Amino acid sequence: MSPFATERDGLRAEILEQVGVLTLTRPETMNAVSPELARALDETLKAIPTDGSVRAILLTGTGRAFCSGGDIRAMSQALDEDPKEFFLSLTERLHGITRSLLGAPVPTIAAVNGVAAGFGFGLALSCDLVLASDKATFSMAHGQVAQIPDGGGWYLLPRVVGRKRALHLYLRRRPLDAKTAEHWGIVTEILPSSTFREVALGIAKELAQGPTRAYREAKRRLAEGWDQPLGEYLDEQRRVIGSLGESKDFEEGVRAFLERRAPQFRGE
Repeated sequence: MSPFATERDGLRAEILEQVGVLTLTRPETMNAVSPELARALDETLKAIPTDGSVRAILLTGTGRAFCSGGDIRAMSQALDEDPKEFFLSLTERLHGITRSLLGAPVPTIAAVNGVAAGFGFGLALSCDLVLASDKATFSMAHGQVAQIPDGGGWYLLPRVVGRKRALHLYLRRRPLDAKTAEHWGIVTEILPSSTFREVALGIAKELAQGPTRAYREAKRRLAEGWDQPLGEYLDEQRRVIGSLGESKDFEEGVRAFLERRAPQFRGE
């Protein structure tokens, strides 16, 4: 069994038809992120196999929440010890999670089954696609405990919704429903809650069968090209397109198109 497939500290990791499924399993806390869960998620994401056995990642939660943010009880205990050190240690893990998701070589999907608050909101934003149950809600709740948003949420949110709406979500602390979140560009697709997990997993499996090498390059170009001068961007784009033109997946895609059949991509 791959070391990626584990269950510990409120996280279940498994591989289902080349999809790495990460499930937060602390429903009694609405999947709040304790230091232990943060470590488990950080280490598990860093252990993603690179042998092709995982070609997409699906992140979801159990119960009525996707992730309600940081564990307030753990924060409360830190008040009597060293709160600064607590947060420095915790955010090292949280930011490691953000970096792993944003830099993942395969498509990442947040399957937001319910409440996504605080770091949970940022967790969803760090994924490539955000699939939301029709019962999902999104909120930046950090101000309620006199903190600023952690993870990549505060970096990513204004780039998705704009500065004014990002500040509105933080200052007013009003949750967004799935429909509004979709309208604002946070959610990429809303799915019925009655069949949410199976449909979301089906989408992840579909992505896992795609040309994942091309997906990886498309993600990298999007990230690196964000602040790149146009000339540099076009030069690098040309290099990548030329390289992909030599790939086995490109050859398979062209042949499948001409032969009027479904392509069988291998990520090569």
